[in-house]
Amino acid sequence: MTGCRTLILAATAVVVATGCRRGTGAKVTLRYRPPAGAEYHYALEQRTSWTMEGAAGPVPGQDITLRIHYTQTVGGPTAGGTAVTVSYDSVTMLPGGYAPALDRMRGLKSRVVFDERGRVVSAALAGVDGEPSPLADQLERSMKGTALPLPDAPVGGGDSWTADPETTPAAGVGAAIPMRTRFTVKEIQATGPDTTVVVGVESTFPGDPVSVKETSRGVAENHTVRVTGALTGERVYSLSRGIPLRSTMGGSMRVEDRGVAGEPQVTTLSRQFSLQLTGGK
Repeated sequence: MTGCRTLILAATAVVVATGCRRGTGAKVTLRYRPPAGAEYHYALEQRTSWTMEGAAGPVPGQDITLRIHYTQTVGGPTAGGTAVTVSYDSVTMLPGGYAPALDRMRGLKSRVVFDERGRVVSAALAGVDGEPSPLADQLERSMKGTALPLPDAPVGGGDSWTADPETTPAAGVGAAIPMRTRFTVKEIQATGPDTTVVVGVESTFPGDPVSVKETSRGVAENHTVRVTGALTGERVYSLSRGIPLRSTMGGSMRVEDRGVAGEPQVTTLSRQFSLQLTGGK
């Protein structure tokens, strides 16, 4: 499961805009500025299928589906940006067997601060009694992966900007996996009182070797991980409300993990992700 956990970290990493390529036509400025007191309801679904093969032969794979319904309540301006409370209304994971961990996540809230370019400045879990759920880290990474890093300059059709990963290692993992992301404006649509911007997204894992230190059962191990593959999709952003309306991403990845003995373990993953605004006020 080392490769699987490491990949989830890479695939849900928050990215930061670093450059822009000029396009043509009318341009708009994208900023995260939702009104104080606004409330938005979202549905997130993440499907991951994986198979693994090591020196001892293939390991039976698994299909995992994570569904999260959550509410974002905008608190207003604060130090560093805009304060938002994320309330997790329901969390389900298939196949079953995770009920005890999911039960401990009832009432879970996350206090998040976004800057005006939609980047996560800080995030902290609240409302967890006793020992945190072992799924809490994965939940937080999935939520951070919904952030849309916005460009620093106005953009029009055909404009693009690139991104570098900004990640927090998962528990027991001492390194993040490099990921390169490019955003390209596909279309700007004026629909009544709102203007929406459709942005194409392409994330690639270049396969650079990464040294990872992971602790399992109290024993620290150093090994090398390489991740190759790509995720593609699009996101739709509301100009008037300053929030994402929907997002889809999908693709496949190959994780090669060489343990302490140098024997390779290869994990092949297929991942589909969707986010949809379901209501708000």
